[in-house]
Amino acid sequence: MKNIQLIASDLDGTLLLNGRSTPNDETLALIKKLTDKGYIFTVASGRQYENLRELFAPVRDDIAYLCCNGAICIYHGEVVCENYIDKSLANEIIRDIESTKDNCVMVSARGFEAISEKDERFRRYLIDFVKAKVRLFPDLTELEEKIFKVSLYNEYEQLNAEYWEERYKGRCEVLTSGNVWLDFIPFGSDKGTALAKFAQSLGIEREEIIAFGDNDNDISMLRYAGTPVTMNSAREEIRQYGAFSTDTVDEVLKKLV
Repeated sequence: MKNIQLIASDLDGTLLLNGRSTPNDETLALIKKLTDKGYIFTVASGRQYENLRELFAPVRDDIAYLCCNGAICIYHGEVVCENYIDKSLANEIIRDIESTKDNCVMVSARGFEAISEKDERFRRYLIDFVKAKVRLFPDLTELEEKIFKVSLYNEYEQLNAEYWEERYKGRCEVLTSGNVWLDFIPFGSDKGTALAKFAQSLGIEREEIIAFGDNDNDISMLRYAGTPVTMNSAREEIRQYGAFSTDTVDEVLKKLV
């Protein structure tokens, strides 16, 4: 790992383990040491830029952000790349999810997450645990802003991913993002594509990248990185994409330090 220049890590289930909602002090201290040494640390998540900046407040200006599962990448306040989902397709997905039982829908626009004003329990979860910036709408299909992604949330962990993948096959990417989230994103908007564009903008080769992940939405990033690392807690079909696995990201960050 001596030639590593760029570190990219998924958040939920990877950097955040055991139900944590925020990075611990040791992780933040390690990130600070690494960025001071010249490494570029990138948090790669399905979450929004504003949400991630709050979570990583002590190092917020030192790191890069690969947000909304690759729909937008921001470094030092500058947008490196961004991609939006077709509005008519997004509205079709919204209506489709809303017609099902036990599923909530979230729409990611620039600067906020949009949900139905009827989903009070979902709103509390997003605000209290995810720490997201939320806006309520009576009809999500009337959202005027451009949309990065549409997400299905099922608190009972009944995502039925195969059904949704088949339903929207050839129209968009459908990726699991943790046990309770399913994300619908435009093609070419995954973490691997965004990571590649970001690295190329810096003149960094893929062999100089280490990436950490634990779920389907991390596969493209793990495939691109020269040193892919999966979590021991990940499913076996995900761990096959890792050069090696680890219990925690911190264990590897300490070696880099």
